[in-house]
Amino acid sequence: MPSGIPKSHENMEAPAGSQCTVYVVDDLETNRLHLNELLSRDGWRVTEFDSAQAFLDGFDETKPFCVLLDVRMPDMSGLDLQKILNERGVVFPIIIVTAHADVPMAISAMQAGAYDFIERPASNDLVLEKVAGAARESLVRYEELIHRNRLKARIGQLSPREMDVLEEMIKGEMNKQIAHTLSISERTVEVHRSNVMRKMEVRSLAELVRVMMQVRPSGSTG
Repeated sequence: MPSGIPKSHENMEAPAGSQCTVYVVDDLETNRLHLNELLSRDGWRVTEFDSAQAFLDGFDETKPFCVLLDVRMPDMSGLDLQKILNERGVVFPIIIVTAHADVPMAISAMQAGAYDFIERPASNDLVLEKVAGAARESLVRYEELIHRNRLKARIGQLSPREMDVLEEMIKGEMNKQIAHTLSISERTVEVHRSNVMRKMEVRSLAELVRVMMQVRPSGSTG
């Protein structure tokens, strides 16, 4: 499924339950039915999947969601699914649902970025509390994702030569140094520099650097 964020989104002041889908991924029908009934009664929009692969085939990563994910499932475990989502860059919260014997696995999942875990048997109040927290976090991450997507769209407007100049700019190079590095005139650097600032919608080099830090992971050079 291709990644992407819609150009518009819902009013973020609305209740989390009206915006955030809760995906329940569990191979046991009784578990899915219980969670669906509990969450739906509390006002949540719930979608069930009976396997990790079914979730991958059917979930919508362009809208806010959180996942109640069982650890032990046939064919693809919850940890395997989490790994795939991490590799795709899917950032929405995952709550690992586990039995007592699986707690070390749940801790491993949290170390890999899971939002929280629920140990079975768990009270209804605890499940609702965890989901509410994950949903709020989902909306925050969604807003951040939209913001990064907009910044990436600005970068996408730059020509290859403007990108070359941008890279030198955020290194702190002056026009004369950039001209020498890129084998172009200083006047051409000035034109490209102006285009970069206009297309990136920034007013200072410091602001440009902050924008690039938001778009690129720490330590990334590309």
